[in-house]
Amino acid sequence: MKKFDTEVSDFSTGLFSIEELIRSYETYTELRKTINDDSKLKNLFHFLQMKENNLYHEYFRYFRSFVYEQLYDTNLYERNIDLDTVTDKYTEYAKFKPSTLAYYFLRLQEEASKLINIKGANTINYLKEKNESGFVLIFYHWGLFQLLPSVMLHLFNKPIALFAHDEAVLYQRKIINKYYPNLSNNFIGLPTSISSFKKAIKLAKEGCIVCILPELNGLNQVNQNKHNQFVGEEFLGHYIVKPKGPATLSAYSNVPMIRTLIEEDVESDKLLLRFRVLNDSISKNSKDIELATECIWNDLEGNCVQSPHLWGGWEIFDRIKGEDNWLTIQQKKKILN
Repeated sequence: MKKFDTEVSDFSTGLFSIEELIRSYETYTELRKTINDDSKLKNLFHFLQMKENNLYHEYFRYFRSFVYEQLYDTNLYERNIDLDTVTDKYTEYAKFKPSTLAYYFLRLQEEASKLINIKGANTINYLKEKNESGFVLIFYHWGLFQLLPSVMLHLFNKPIALFAHDEAVLYQRKIINKYYPNLSNNFIGLPTSISSFKKAIKLAKEGCIVCILPELNGLNQVNQNKHNQFVGEEFLGHYIVKPKGPATLSAYSNVPMIRTLIEEDVESDKLLLRFRVLNDSISKNSKDIELATECIWNDLEGNCVQSPHLWGGWEIFDRIKGEDNWLTIQQKKKILN
C-alpha cells in the first residue's frame, strides 16, 4: 500500500506523481497522435487510472477515513454540510486526479486558448491592459492547481515566477522543461527563502507574475519571530497562523493581488479559471497587510464552504493547524484575556 504522509509536499500526497508524468511523456504523446478525439483520449486516461486504483483499495479506504476526520474537525457540519457526501466526492476526485492532470498537461501543448474557459474576464482584460506591470497571483491547493504555472505561461507572454517549497519548484520546472520547452525560459523558480522573497518583490516590480500559495508559503518557517505572525479571525472554526507573505509581497512590490482558482469545467471538457481582484493596492502598513491577509483567508473559506471537495488543503490541514500555530494562538489568547 502506498504511504500517505502529510509531512511531505502536497505534490507527493495521494497517488499523483510528477515523476510518472515525466516518464510517461513519450507514451502520452504517441497516444495523442493515434487518438484525435478528445473525449476518447480522456476516457482512456481514466480507464487506465481506474485499473491502477483497483490495486489500491486499502489505500483509498484509509484516505477517505483521514479526509473525513479533517472535515469533522471544522465547523462545516454546523453549516449543514453533509460531510459524508463531501468526503465521497473528494475521494473520487482524488482517485482520478492523476489521469485528469496528465490529460490536461498533454492538451496544453496544443492551442491552449481553446482549452481554457475564464470567469472574471474583466480581471484578465484589466491585467492585460497593465501588461507592463506585474502582479501577485494567489492560488490555493484547489482543484487542478498543479497546472497553474503552465496555464499562466500559455495565457501571458511574460515571465511567471513560482515562490514555493523547493520540491514544488523542482517538480514544476521538470514538467515545463519536458512538456513546454519553448516556454521554459519564462519560468522562474523561487525556492522559499528570504533572498527569494526579496527577488520576488523585484520581479513583480519589473512586470513578472509571481504565483504563491497562501496556506503554506514557507515564510513562517523562514521567520520564526512569533511576534511577526498573524492569527486574525477563525478559519473553518480554528484560530490558525495566517502567513502574511502574499500580502507583504503585493504591498512591497506595489502591484495588485489577484486570486485564481483552477478546476475542470466538466460540461465543456475544458479548464475553468476563476479570477478575482482581492486588492488593487496594499500599503506597507502592518495593519493593512493583515487586513489583506484576512481577505485571502475569507475568500478561501467562502470557496471551501461552497465546494469543499475541491480544496486539497484537507490533506495538509494538520500542518495548517500545526504546533507552532497552537503556541502562537495561546499567546494571543493570553493578550486578549
